[in-house]
Amino acid sequence: MKKLNLGCGLKYFKGYDNLDYYKHEGVDIVYDLNKIPWKFAKDNIYDEIYSDNTLEHLKPDIIDIMNEIYKIAKPNSTIKIIVPHYTTGGTYSEHHYKFFWYRSFEYRFGKGSFSLENTEWKKFKMIKRKLIFNKIFPWNWIVEPIVNFWIMPYIYENTFLQYLFPAQDIYFEMKVIKTNLK
Repeated sequence: MKKLNLGCGLKYFKGYDNLDYYKHEGVDIVYDLNKIPWKFAKDNIYDEIYSDNTLEHLKPDIIDIMNEIYKIAKPNSTIKIIVPHYTTGGTYSEHHYKFFWYRSFEYRFGKGSFSLENTEWKKFKMIKRKLIFNKIFPWNWIVEPIVNFWIMPYIYENTFLQYLFPAQDIYFEMKVIKTNLK
């Protein structure tokens, strides 16, 4: 089983190809993900792709990035993405080019499963989404399950609650659907 840690930074994992822009201990692949098309891997090679706080740093459009992820992923592979939620202060860093909310992929690509523009078949199926709250604030241990299960993130992001209890990150988990392989 081949796994990729996309934009690993200092968080590298055993059993993964750890990719980062900078070469340092634990990095297996040095590559600038802003250079599309990605040339660091063959097509249909990875069973799992994990990306933790990386996509917001990339300049290309999210459709181009997701197309590249799709290209290197095997059919039925798992994509796990963590990105900052737009209410967290770190989102507004000068190094971030994108903002994400709970419905980012749904808004851009359609509800539930989403397809990239100008395609007639689905490429990804959303398996799980979850808002993550910073646990250094004791009340967030209670806020996170309430928002994710009782209030629902849709309501949270459209009310004053997002300002009272800003989320830190969003976790997306998707399956890759490849049906028209040529």
